[in-house]
Amino acid sequence: MSTTPAGWYDDGHGAWRWWDGAAWTAHVQTQSPVSTAVEAAQPAKPRLRIVFVVLGAVVVVGIVLATILAVTVFGFLGSRSGGTAIGEDADVRAAESAVVLYDESWSTADCAKYQQSTTADFRDAAGLADCASFTTLADQVSASTDGYTVTVSTSAAEADGSVSVRTTETYSSLYDQNGDRLD
Repeated sequence: MSTTPAGWYDDGHGAWRWWDGAAWTAHVQTQSPVSTAVEAAQPAKPRLRIVFVVLGAVVVVGIVLATILAVTVFGFLGSRSGGTAIGEDADVRAAESAVVLYDESWSTADCAKYQQSTTADFRDAAGLADCASFTTLADQVSASTDGYTVTVSTSAAEADGSVSVRTTETYSSLYDQNGDRLD
């Protein structure tokens, strides 16, 4: 007794012959039938996997193209607004370096770095025109804080002949608002 189910099967000579479950019949077709028992018994998973792979590839390509388009559009808009992206202009890089050097001058009480990173007008306006007053105040700030760090933001931009650099300063104060030492 055969375990092969009834259905249309390729006879190996370019035609399809009907198997009734026990024996071949005289029924023959030259074109592939719509479905056979074997095809009906096979799951459609391989075709479904191909569809998912193709759809996934299309989605990934779409995301990549959208990212490229967004970078291009935002870069174009940024250049039209008069801003220069960080690192693209020598003036912006110089401003960032000055901010880093200024921070180093305070954390080390180094007057030479302070003078190199500032202008005379800035020092006069701050009331720290001479090295003695700067180092005294820098030492006091250093003694009253702990864990001081500064982060220079990547949003520096040049517009209308001036450069703006954003910083984030983080520290722990060792004294409260009344000047009393904290635990």
